[in-house]
Amino acid sequence: MLTGPRADRTPVPISRQPLAEIKVDVKAVEADLASFVPAELVLAVEPDTSGVIMDCSNGGVSWASHTTVRVSRPPDFEEMAERLRATWARASEFSVVVGDPRQAGDGFYLVGSGAQSYMVGMLGDVVQIMSFGPCFELVPERDGYAWDIRAE
Repeated sequence: MLTGPRADRTPVPISRQPLAEIKVDVKAVEADLASFVPAELVLAVEPDTSGVIMDCSNGGVSWASHTTVRVSRPPDFEEMAERLRATWARASEFSVVVGDPRQAGDGFYLVGSGAQSYMVGMLGDVVQIMSFGPCFELVPERDGYAWDIRAE
């Protein structure tokens, strides 16, 4: 099963990128996405420094994490998605879809070619940015063991 929302179920390539690089990229995308929440609404940005390893297609794994943005009121997610498409340097790497994939309210999500996905929406009274990195081959000698990663 692929992580995150994906319109089709075609197999995705498994990246050979090490977990350390994937973590840096995933957290950078989360920070970029958080920056699209209008500044006048932001009370605090709280990146989670940990994450978990999850299975994804073709025997690979994905690293999942999140960032919380505390806001004074919900942002206009459709406007955020439009600004993202128009101005984000990495917008061409992702499909940006308005609508909450969890079917629980407003939001948008991004899906990349390596099955990485990011969901941005309200969770209670905060904007939650949930990330699922690309499928990659976990090499314990290089990346650590899954049970150690979960304990971070």
